[in-house]
Amino acid sequence: MGKQRTGKQSARMRWKIKNERKIIGYYGAVAEWFDYSKVIYVAQNMPDCDVVIIGRVTAGEKQLSKYNNIKLLGEIPYNELPKYLECFDVCLIPFDTSTDLIKATNPVKFYEYLSAGKKIVATDIPELEPFKDKYVYLSNDNHQFLEYIKICLENKDCLANDTEKMAF
Repeated sequence: MGKQRTGKQSARMRWKIKNERKIIGYYGAVAEWFDYSKVIYVAQNMPDCDVVIIGRVTAGEKQLSKYNNIKLLGEIPYNELPKYLECFDVCLIPFDTSTDLIKATNPVKFYEYLSAGKKIVATDIPELEPFKDKYVYLSNDNHQFLEYIKICLENKDCLANDTEKMAF
């Protein structure tokens, strides 16, 4: 007999199946080093898209929850992440680069996103600098960050194609 899905898990799957809007996604922890104000800026300026955040939220939950197009799905089992990642049109890594921790971070999610052939927009994380404008767009500026997302959603980006991303 298989595991029964909880109501929360069933709601997540229903959301995924029924959603016809563009999805700007992130998975991972949302803590003090996550720039939730940048995500809010994106949500405010892209009301026709959903911003999906998967993971434990320990900072900014009250602010993020105010927006109908920000979907806080909570933690899900790691082996289920690929199903959700497949639905992301653009992936985010919105870390607060003024935080010392981020200055030395090489985010594993960058490689996971690439392995799925996804377009990535991130803040100016030093470890991602060698991949700038080939595999990822980088900007700390809210307006430029938003513009990069729009370019990716419109398929007007100059990032490597899906095959190149997955091969890398």
